[in-house]
Amino acid sequence: VSNVNKAHEYGLMSGTTYGYFEPQREITRAEFTAIVCRILGLDHEKNFDEKFGDVTKKDWHFGYVMAAYEAGYVNGMSEISFAPNNYITREEIAVMVSRILNVTGNAADVNLFADGYNVSKWAQIYVATVNKTGIMTGDQFGQFLPKNKVNRQTVATIAVRVYEYLGNN
Repeated sequence: VSNVNKAHEYGLMSGTTYGYFEPQREITRAEFTAIVCRILGLDHEKNFDEKFGDVTKKDWHFGYVMAAYEAGYVNGMSEISFAPNNYITREEIAVMVSRILNVTGNAADVNLFADGYNVSKWAQIYVATVNKTGIMTGDQFGQFLPKNKVNRQTVATIAVRVYEYLGNN
């Protein structure tokens, strides 16, 4: 069974509004945050206060962003901005995944990647951690590609690995 099918089966991801999975479509910060909530079973329907100017109660992702934020799994881009519609990067996913797993790596291990120098300082320990756990690894050239956007197919694989790592299968 493919990870796309497993992600759907586990209730982590579904099709898009067009009725397709769209595996090559890049995913936003809000979309990935919703997946984080589904992995962890966070209550996204409770009454949250608005924290970010760009995430309001009328947004479909409001409850997901606030639940994940209050639980400590996501941060904004600043104190007042979450940037929900920005495409998420591999290093941003690494941060969220590391927080979900509650494990820590050694920041120096980021240099195991050919492009380790390109990982933002704030993400280094998280990138090292997801590599150590095998949740996210490098490409065939030994690169992590930290600034790259991530498509839905790749996110399905990451989500399934996290879900199963946590023993939810």
